[in-house]
Amino acid sequence: MATFKATIKKDKQRADKTWNVLIRFTHNRKTRYLSTTMYVTKKDLTASFRIKNQRILDRCDELIREYRKKIDVLIKQIVAQNLETGELTFHSLNNSPEYSDFQLNMDQIRALYYVLQKKNKTVTF
Repeated sequence: MATFKATIKKDKQRADKTWNVLIRFTHNRKTRYLSTTMYVTKKDLTASFRIKNQRILDRCDELIREYRKKIDVLIKQIVAQNLETGELTFHSLNNSPEYSDFQLNMDQIRALYYVLQKKNKTVTF
């Protein structure tokens, strides 16, 4: 399960005495930091360098909700396969009705893979 948290890197203070607000993204024990357009000053932080400014936290929560929506669209589970027809049935881990179960034929999956592979050389499955 991916987790998100609004944070700063306290050792990355800018010359104007501000810190860039980052969204920490963690999945399978791997962490990445996503930069935002928000900056905080010392008065927006607690003594332990946690963000306390509620307006900043609310804006970060909105960003995190958007990131979660994007991830929910991507995360699927294979729940059935038909070896005779080459069809796989996918189930979304998001319970929203707009992400209902669907089927894809292996030929369709192969075509999608080739399109993605040509657009982005870093695609791995």
